[in-house]
Amino acid sequence: SYYEAIVGTDDFNISYIKKEQSIHQIPENNKVVLLYSYSNFILYGLETGTIGLYKKGTRLWYVKDNGIPTSGLMADINRDNINE
Repeated sequence: SYYEAIVGTDDFNISYIKKEQSIHQIPENNKVVLLYSYSNFILYGLETGTIGLYKKGTRLWYVKDNGIPTSGLMADINRDNINE
């Protein structure tokens, strides 16, 4: 696998970890409060209410909301047998 763990850091980054070393960081603009990993996808949520999706370090989508994200779910919304 490309990474062994993914974490939100105190300096507002999403950090990919392998062999106890950060191998890639994605800067965000606020505290990461939710991370969910599935295959090559990373679902994230920020303290400001922003939620979004990365694939292999590239942002695919995001939306801003007023609430603080507390959970996440990946689902096959277009019925192609691949979770989005």
